[in-house]
Amino acid sequence: MKKTLVVNLFAGPGAGKSTTAAAVFAELKYRGEISCELLTEAAKDRFWEGTLNNVDDQLFIFARQLYELRCILGKVDVVVTDAPLLTFLVYQVTTSTAFETFVREVIDQHDNLNIFLQREKAYSKVGRSQNLAGAKVLDEKIWNLLSGFDIPFTKLIANRTAPSQIVDMIEERGYSMSKDYNLCKICDHTPFYCRPAKCEGSK
Repeated sequence: MKKTLVVNLFAGPGAGKSTTAAAVFAELKYRGEISCELLTEAAKDRFWEGTLNNVDDQLFIFARQLYELRCILGKVDVVVTDAPLLTFLVYQVTTSTAFETFVREVIDQHDNLNIFLQREKAYSKVGRSQNLAGAKVLDEKIWNLLSGFDIPFTKLIANRTAPSQIVDMIEERGYSMSKDYNLCKICDHTPFYCRPAKCEGSK
């Protein structure tokens, strides 16, 4: 079975996650050597419906995002998403240790390439409930979440050069449409993700 690389783009609202994700997806499609899919925010659909502010929606949105991701895993080489599952911990209305543990366990099952995008472009409030100040607060919370959980990530400036940088990083991981991977017998990750810190089964 193909092991899918999940490219997670992290940042607060309006930093350029969706733009960058779309550009990475398009570039991979143009190159044609890596099969890929774009997974967008389930929360954005709720925003346009006018129901995103409902307190009970967050768990539903997480479940929907996870379901859509799992429908793709194993079928393509790469999934690019502007809605990483980990960010749902930032948007929790009521903090739950059990939910945090579950999210971490789910994430650890995936091969992840984590990118934090530093905002550069002018902020647009279209399609968002936060103002710029609120978006920057979320930037900081997401950064602290990644750092606090000791999750490996790369910081890039969210500009026109970011997509090509990310595509280069994907290619460095060795993902190719025609390649089946020899997975680690212990942790079931590809050799590109399996590290001694993860398990002792790296080959």
